[in-house]
Amino acid sequence: FDSDFALRLIKSYQQSNDYIQPYQQSDTIIMQWLGDDSTLANYQYARFLDRNGNVFLNKSVSVVQESGTYLSGYKLYTIKINLFDMPEGIYFLQCAYFGGGNRYYVLHEPIEVKQNHEDTILIEYRNSYNDQSVIYPSTTYKFYKRVKGYIQIQPPSSDFRVYEDQPMNKELVSGTPFRTYELMMPYLPEWESDKVNRILTCDTVSLDGNFYTRDEGSKLEPIGLHEESTAYGYKVQLGERYN
Repeated sequence: FDSDFALRLIKSYQQSNDYIQPYQQSDTIIMQWLGDDSTLANYQYARFLDRNGNVFLNKSVSVVQESGTYLSGYKLYTIKINLFDMPEGIYFLQCAYFGGGNRYYVLHEPIEVKQNHEDTILIEYRNSYNDQSVIYPSTTYKFYKRVKGYIQIQPPSSDFRVYEDQPMNKELVSGTPFRTYELMMPYLPEWESDKVNRILTCDTVSLDGNFYTRDEGSKLEPIGLHEESTAYGYKVQLGERYN
């Protein structure tokens, strides 16, 4: 999914569906960069482009060199971009590294910044070990992802044991009530569903501040899947991490 913009990778028989990543002004964009340059100023370059590629705003960036060494001497840098001062609108985020005579650019899929995105969920996640090309240098280090969707509660359930004697008298021995949920995402392109699927394999995940765990064996189930479309609906079964 990373070789070009998603719009340029659709098949000839597919319809193009506009999807723009939702971000609220209260959200923070967090990225990681592995490098051997200890000059933090070389990583502090980001700007937002408008739909025509014109520079809308050069953005201040917070860069932290994390402790530890990775991949034969490379350091891990955390790049944070706060959006509280961004006007509402649609942008392309461009980040760059300047150092040692080299210039490396990263251009992201478009994002839409609003004060409030209705019908979206903020996913916060981290893992207890490094995985999926992501490094977690501390137990408080976490990422954020906002998606279009909602949580749908399922009918209450319980796991219980009943003793039944010969006269067919029944006595409840033990019981544990619990609730199950479905994360409903009515509209996601393939590259976004791939991200969500990977995020839900992390061992610490919260949705709008509530902790959930993916049910064992659960998958992202398509809703209204059409071969000619590039964006589908998905649902996945969840349970409360702390019952």
